[in-house]
Amino acid sequence: LCAGVDPAGAARLAERIVSEISSPYSLSGGVTAWSGASVGVTVTDDPADDVDRLLAQADRALYAAKGSGGNRYAVHPVHPVHPGLRDVSAAAGAP
Repeated sequence: LCAGVDPAGAARLAERIVSEISSPYSLSGGVTAWSGASVGVTVTDDPADDVDRLLAQADRALYAAKGSGGNRYAVHPVHPVHPGLRDVSAAAGAP
């Protein structure tokens, strides 16, 4: 949960998380490993919003990201985004 983050900022943060986790890293013995991440995002500007509802929305977005191939993020309402691409609709506030 991040306070004071607008939809565009939340999308940028999710994109950064996916990118950083997806970067290859070195293990001992000269082995290179990769990971992946799927991230679900929801945003509210109502401090009294129901936390359970927000978590359910983020969870739906997470499963949409996974269902679209993983290693990406999705913003609720669900917009799966490939790594490295900007989610213009979410950033613009479109449903």
